[in-house]
Amino acid sequence: MASEFVSRKDPFKPLVSDSKNATQGIRRNRLGQALPILNYDLSQFKVTGIIVGLKENRAQVVDPTGKPYVVKAGMEMGRNLGRITRITPSYVEVFERYRDESGKLVKNTVRLALPKKQ
Repeated sequence: MASEFVSRKDPFKPLVSDSKNATQGIRRNRLGQALPILNYDLSQFKVTGIIVGLKENRAQVVDPTGKPYVVKAGMEMGRNLGRITRITPSYVEVFERYRDESGKLVKNTVRLALPKKQ
């Protein structure tokens, strides 16, 4: 009975199967979770708000597509798997450690400033 289904198409198989390109654009964190916040350079993020005075400070950052994220110290952010080291009332500090094209280890601290009120 099972042999009669061998020649038929699987109705649940996708029509277009391009698994290489589908997973290529998605960055994953160190735990293997797919997170869109890891797909952009730090310079592309904008800090829209910072909350201080709670148990730990938090900030809201917006990626180039306009998607907001609430972040806190210790979270990963950016294409080079930067780690948020500090959130102050005026900026978010992110530490990156990665290897460049030549294989040299690069350590970089980036401050994403909250825009001044006008």
